[in-house]
Amino acid sequence: MRKLLVIITLFIALGNAYAQSDATSDATWEETTNFILKYADTYLLIGMMRGIDGLPEPLYDFKFVNKKLLFNYDDWDFSIDLSKLKNVEYNKHDEMEIIVRLTGSYVDIDYHNPKDEIQHHSSMRFGILDSEMRKRMYKAFSHLVELAIEQRKKEKKASGDKF
Repeated sequence: MRKLLVIITLFIALGNAYAQSDATSDATWEETTNFILKYADTYLLIGMMRGIDGLPEPLYDFKFVNKKLLFNYDDWDFSIDLSKLKNVEYNKHDEMEIIVRLTGSYVDIDYHNPKDEIQHHSSMRFGILDSEMRKRMYKAFSHLVELAIEQRKKEKKASGDKF
């Protein structure tokens, strides 16, 4: 009888722990992107563009359009197709950065320079100086990765393609 009570208690405890850990999985694409937009201009710094001592941090004017994260820095325009997200990771060489990786070269950078073509990359680094916000942004981008992968699976299944 005692073993049965222990098993039931463990079952209930594990069920509650799982339910709490899975709380973010019910957030929609829009809710997640709205969270990112709410804090992006305050917390997200692009790659090495962190501002120089004495100069204000840049403002990027983040927005989402058709599952793309769009922003600019000075005269440069950035576009990241978040529907192609593959994973997100902490930069092992810089603890203040997260790296968003895509399935291909879906990060576009337009320098608006006639000599330079639009550059295409498969990842984007975001510096986030606040450690708590870094964890929250990591979690938000990770959730978008899950949603993007799930959407691609649905699209593949609907297409009828075997490969």
